[in-house]
Amino acid sequence: MVNEILATGRRFLDWRESRDYYARAMAVIPLLQRARNEDAQAAISLTLHAMRRAWLVLDQADDSNGDISGVCEAIGAEWVAAISAAGEQSASFADSYLKTMLDDPFGCFVSAAVEAAMGQAALTRYRKLVAAEWQKAVNACAAEETAEAATAATAARDRMHHAPRPALTDSYFHMKTLERLHLNQLQAGGDHEAVLSLYRAAAASGDEHGADLRVVTYLEKIGREREALAEAEKLARQHPGDCQVQTALLRAYERDGYVDEALAIRRARFDAAPSVAHFKDVLQAAKHAGHNEAAAREEIWNALAERELLLQKQPASKFAMHYAAAGASPGARNVSLRAEILCAEKRWIDALALVQPPHACGAATLQSIAKHLPTSHAEDAVKLLIRAFEGTMPMAQTPYKDVLAIASEIAKRMSPEQRTRWLDGLYTRYRAKRNFALSALIGVICG
Repeated sequence: MVNEILATGRRFLDWRESRDYYARAMAVIPLLQRARNEDAQAAISLTLHAMRRAWLVLDQADDSNGDISGVCEAIGAEWVAAISAAGEQSASFADSYLKTMLDDPFGCFVSAAVEAAMGQAALTRYRKLVAAEWQKAVNACAAEETAEAATAATAARDRMHHAPRPALTDSYFHMKTLERLHLNQLQAGGDHEAVLSLYRAAAASGDEHGADLRVVTYLEKIGREREALAEAEKLARQHPGDCQVQTALLRAYERDGYVDEALAIRRARFDAAPSVAHFKDVLQAAKHAGHNEAAAREEIWNALAERELLLQKQPASKFAMHYAAAGASPGARNVSLRAEILCAEKRWIDALALVQPPHACGAATLQSIAKHLPTSHAEDAVKLLIRAFEGTMPMAQTPYKDVLAIASEIAKRMSPEQRTRWLDGLYTRYRAKRNFALSALIGVICG
């Protein structure tokens, strides 16, 4: 009956057929529940058979909608329920369980629940089995890599060029899966030193990116913060420019109260990549370090102003490109970041004063300032929006969604006479962009 319910009737299911299959296949769940109620131990095997049948279907289907995965998960939950109902299993259950774990395509059942229900005998054997299979896979990978490297080196010597790096193989991925299972069991068993030893070995090999950071995060996880800090400082010395390492060190400093060191990292990040978020982080770190927040803000503000003057001579820099100025003349001073900071602080009038010509500013920032200005500054808002429009229009393409939105906003804020003159000017200047000209006129007039 299980085979009949889960059969597809064809070799491959496309995504349009998966919903119908889901509706048919879910009829297997009441059948499995009935089997569990009658004989939970026998239901374990029956449900595992059903789950494997569903995996075969998943392997021969387009499951873009996740319907077949849903069938697998429902059967997986029923398999866990059958094991829980049957109670403690014999040690030999570990062999079947490991094979199931290795074959599972995406984690369709809660392994922790199975391991909690299988009993100590099966769990002990499973842990020993995983450790042995992992070591066997490590040895096989090492032998395979040695053979491949020797073959590649010989071929490279014959062709007189460098040997290529050996490609990742199925053996490697099998070994990494077993390593994950082994680590899970070491952690569950509280063998922290074994976990750290494995992480350190992976870091020493240099084959796995970020393996050294796992030592830091695991030390933090098990409450050994002082060791985590020492490890993070060592990594920072070894990899001074690594952002992830800096993040780990910063986390340790802020957690352990090294406020001045945390402030130094925050400031270095801001100097390397100025942004509103990093500006706020520096001020917060200065406050935690007991510094005068107003003085810290003033110092950073002045540094940004000096940076703007330097960047006037570097219009093609990454900073200048990120904060593209709206309608800026060549060599204009780009105050976009300082204007964004003022906007984040809701200091709209100060931002308005800062972005006045000849200073340049990004179109989005000009729009934000204009949107929040009080009605007493309606004329200033229109001027900012026009600058935003002029800066955006040269790069605009059909359907001109963004520039049309700016044009509509400008027109709403103008008197009828101003609107007419401005639209006439738009039509004259941009009639070559026919889609824009017609859309602007029709949209504004009808709007």
